This record gives sequence, C-alpha cells and structure tokens, in this order.
Amino acid sequence: MSNKNPSVSTRFQKGNPGGGRRKGTIRTDDVKAVIGKFWRMTKAQLKAKLEDEKTPIGELMVASIMAKTIKDGDATRLSTLLDRAIGRVKMEEIDDTAEPFVIHMMGGEQMVLGSKRKGA
Repeated sequence: MSNKNPSVSTRFQKGNPGGGRRKGTIRTDDVKAVIGKFWRMTKAQLKAKLEDEKTPIGELMVASIMAKTIKDGDATRLSTLLDRAIGRVKMEEIDDTAEPFVIHMMGGEQMVLGSKRKGA
C-alpha cells in the first residue's frame, strides 16, 4: 500500500531516490571498460599495473587473465573475457548439401550433369 500523504521533500522526486544500481554490482559495461583499458596497454604497462598496490581487485583479475594469456598462449582465457564483454559469436548454419544439376530438353528428356551447391 502506498503512502497517501508523503512528505513534501519526497513527494515530487523523479526516478529512483536510492540512486540507481546497488553499490558493488558489476555491469557488462564495467567489464567492457576494463578490458578495453588493458587491451591498449603494452606488456610493460600491464606488468606495472599488476604490481601496483593501488590497482582495484577487479582490474587485477582482468589484467592477470590477459597476462597469463600472453605468457601461455592459451586463448581460452581470452575467449572467456571476450564472451563476457561482447557476447559469444553466433555460428551460422550453412546448408552444404548438393543437388543435381539437371538440363531439361525439348523432348521431355532430362540430362543430369553433376551437382551444384544450393544457393550458388
């Protein structure tokens, strides 16, 4: 049940008086921003960020994943980050079945010459 007599200070407030999202929640935009920040860094800059005591934990996690990807050459870690940031790549199914290439002659006869790809 709503308050039938709200105070004057809260009566005409627009939006969420609490201030939006809860503190500490992680949005996709946050992850994208951090990945973008480290994506443009050199190897030395990334290493310095990992060693800096003032680097936030979230940034440290992303930076360490990127550093291990560079060191080990393991693309699965990077794939996980990119899936989180930009979404999984959707694979398009291709109908690759062949159908016969038929020539219809005037006498009603047909000549099959081989096959052609659908859509070609």
